[in-house]
Amino acid sequence: MSASAECIEGTWHFSQEELLDRPPETGIAIDSPKPQEIDDFIKADWNDDGFWEVGIHIVDAGIIDPESLAVQNARRRGWSRYSKTAQRHSEDSGAMLPQSLYRGLLNLGADPYGPGIPTVTVGFDFDPENDGIFNYSLQRTRLTDYLTTDYNEFENLLRSEDDRAVRIATVAKLLGPHIGASLKAPPTHVAPYSVQMMMVTANHLVAKDALRQGIPWIYRNQKQRPPKSELETDSKNPDEPQEDIPDSLSGVTEFSTTPTGHGSLHLNPYGGFVSPLRRDDDLLNHLNDTAVRDGNTPPFPVPELDQIATELTQKNIDRHIGRQTLRASA
Repeated sequence: MSASAECIEGTWHFSQEELLDRPPETGIAIDSPKPQEIDDFIKADWNDDGFWEVGIHIVDAGIIDPESLAVQNARRRGWSRYSKTAQRHSEDSGAMLPQSLYRGLLNLGADPYGPGIPTVTVGFDFDPENDGIFNYSLQRTRLTDYLTTDYNEFENLLRSEDDRAVRIATVAKLLGPHIGASLKAPPTHVAPYSVQMMMVTANHLVAKDALRQGIPWIYRNQKQRPPKSELETDSKNPDEPQEDIPDSLSGVTEFSTTPTGHGSLHLNPYGGFVSPLRRDDDLLNHLNDTAVRDGNTPPFPVPELDQIATELTQKNIDRHIGRQTLRASA
């Protein structure tokens, strides 16, 4: 049996009957040109009561068996590694999950099911004038009507004033001030910004909910080195020792079961959830969340997540230093 077959065979909890019980959803996928896998869709609708209804539909990786070989391999890899020369997500390009998962059962672009595709929807209402974000929800859904686009195709939809695309871009632009994320909207190339803002919002909202419920979670923390003018002395606390962040590690994401905040995004808490096909922390968070929603014990308790978070942090530091070394030698 091949590694891919062993990873996929009998490693999920899923049935057509369960899928039919899920409420149907619609959305647009926006990804880089020629994506090999599609793991999220977005929709935004204007409510007659004067607010936006937003849904971010993510592949339901919670149906994977936590004890499967696929999850073990994901932990070993940490995340998918793409290269400019290798085909994205080919078996030899460092994909976190086997092809049989991300191009079959969990491929939102393949639609292998008549009644729809199993998804998890991060939903919320949004009133940019008064209430901000409210009525947050996280529920199992099925995607039944959707459109897949790359960045260029989404930009073309905007130019043609497609209602679905215009609504998504409008909400994305308005969200930043309400969640505190420091993503600057570019004057052009609206598609990547729209995706980033929606995904950052979803990650933040789910992480807040996980913290509130006490679900064992891997958060993403990031320390930002302060401006040089602030490194001299803190005039308000001249005797207080200042934290020393090496230039080589400034801005590197650290993983932890305790949230301390993401410096670049100015969000606390912040954790991965929207990319379970490509990031191990997102996948494990999915699996723990699914277990809790089903009334079961999370498969990955805090002590185990602490160890995984330490491993992910070291992998990320090694990758960051490796990139710096390549730049210095170029």
